[in-house]
Parts: sequence; C-alpha cells; structure tokens
Amino acid sequence: MSENNIGIIAEFNPFHNGHNKLIKEIKLKNKNATIICAMSGNFVQRGEIAINDKWNRAKDAINAGVDLIIEIPPYFVLNNANIFAKKAVQILNSLDVSEIYFGSETMEINEIEKIANLLITKNDELEKLKKIFHSLPKALENLTKTKIKSNDLLGICYVLEAKKLNLNIKFNRIKRIFNDEFTSASLLREKMKKEAKYLDLEDYSDLIIGKIITSSSNSDIIKYIKKNAIKKSIKSFNELIDETANNAYTKSNLRRELIKFVVEINPSDQYIVLGCAEKGKNVLKSTNLKYSFRHNQSNIENLKVESFLSIKRKESLSQLLSKSTFIKD
Repeated sequence: MSENNIGIIAEFNPFHNGHNKLIKEIKLKNKNATIICAMSGNFVQRGEIAINDKWNRAKDAINAGVDLIIEIPPYFVLNNANIFAKKAVQILNSLDVSEIYFGSETMEINEIEKIANLLITKNDELEKLKKIFHSLPKALENLTKTKIKSNDLLGICYVLEAKKLNLNIKFNRIKRIFNDEFTSASLLREKMKKEAKYLDLEDYSDLIIGKIITSSSNSDIIKYIKKNAIKKSIKSFNELIDETANNAYTKSNLRRELIKFVVEINPSDQYIVLGCAEKGKNVLKSTNLKYSFRHNQSNIENLKVESFLSIKRKESLSQLLSKSTFIKD
C-alpha cells in the first residue's frame, strides 16, 4: 500500500467547483499525493445518462489535478449503493490507495464510521428491514433512527464495504457546500438541460417500451413493469417510471433495472482508463488490473453502452468507439 496514493469515488456529472475544492484539499493535506479516481461512465448511479461524455469529464478532472481515472464498469454503476460502493473500493484498493476521500452533506466521518460499524454487527437485522421496506436508505434510517442523505449513504457504504473486505484503507470526508460559488451538480444539470439539448432516456421511449412489452423475461421487476406498461398503455419512458414507482421499487431502482435489461449489461472486470497524467502512468505499471485505453472486444459491456447511446447521439458508433484515454504529459 502506497501512502501517497489517494483515492476518490466520483461521477463528476458534471465536473464543478465542489470537485475542484475536493482535489485542492487532498493536495493540501497530502503533499506529492497521486490522486486516483474510480468514476462512473456514461451511465450514472441514479439510473440516468451522464450529462457529459465520460471522456470529457475525465479530461476536466485530470486538468484539475487528478492523476488517474478508471471507469467503474457499467453493471456496478447501475446497481444499488452497496454493490456500487464495493466495486469502487475494490478498484481503488487494487491501485494501492491508502486513503479514500468523498464528499457528503451532513455527517462527519466519525458518524459515518459509527453507522458502518453498527451495520457490521446488525447485518441480519438490516437484511430483514430491506425486505420489509424494499429500500436500503429506508431500512438504514429505521435501524439507525437517523435521517440519511444520498451522499451520506454512499459514504457509509464505502466504509462498510471496505470493512467487510477487511481492507486497511482510511476514509476522509469533505463537507459539501452549496452556495453561489459551489452550485450542486443537480442544479447544474438542470441549467445545462435548459440551455441545450442533452441525451435523456425519454429519447429512447419507443425502444425501451417496445422491448419491455415483447419481453419474456422471468425477472419479477421486468414482469411487473411489463404488466403496468400494457395495462396502462404507456407510451413514454418518464410516464413508465412515474406509473410503476412504488414503495418496493424507487424511481432510481426502476431506471437502473430498465437500462440493464434493455442494454443487456452484465458484470465485467474489464476496465477502461479514462484519463491519465504522468504519476498515473507509474501506478498503471504496478497494477494487476485488466485495463485498456479504449473500447475493444474485451470490454463488451461498454461496447453495448456506446451502441445504445449512438442510436440517439449525433456522433456515430464508430466515432464513439474511436475515443480513447486523455493522457496529460
């Protein structure tokens, strides 16, 4: 384990001043640090298409001081917080990080670690609550009697999954600030969507609904969605989500499951390097991670994602597949 390798788990959707602040704080606290990021690709954990192409987001982060960016494979991004967190932590551990930094809204790191420790001892109880509430956040809030916000939840999951894997990684939390200088990513996305046309799952309504209603899948969630889509004669993706979301299936959960089903995404341990600076090259030389600098037949799940996006993107499939790692000398 290298004391100088510091990890970040992020989506940079889009990259903004808050991310710049996080990187600067890491550099202030860790002189000569090599900053390594595990980042979501062209789909994000909320079950949406990223507002900016993954290669451009990686370039912004590298220019801001990150040294290496590895894409979290799409299957793990399009899953619940625990599975997303576990894969992200495993990637960073494979790249020899000693610490992982993340941003969160309200909880201090000692509170986050306290809840993670509680979940280790009460895992069986948590699993029972998840079956009752059909939601990890609701189960957690019931167990801990604490209101938990989205990025606090991810922080808890990062710490929890590292403990389950018995990893010797230290976690640090940077408080997220929301003001005129540090606008939230969600507000920036809304502003960007108003100013220009960005790809949205609504653009794929015909394709998604057509595949759902002709499906013979045995998946309970897909059968449930199909039944509602046919019964209510649903024509729009957003209407499909609104009409089928309930206590058992949240909107984010439905979006993630629909993407995985329609794009036919499966687990994969093939990784793509999205961005790399000089220090990042040295890290890659010493890793056993199976990585490439562009799309190829070994990362078939990413080829499926790019094929899906090319249906509606202005760029052709060949243009999307020709993109490769941003390397900063």
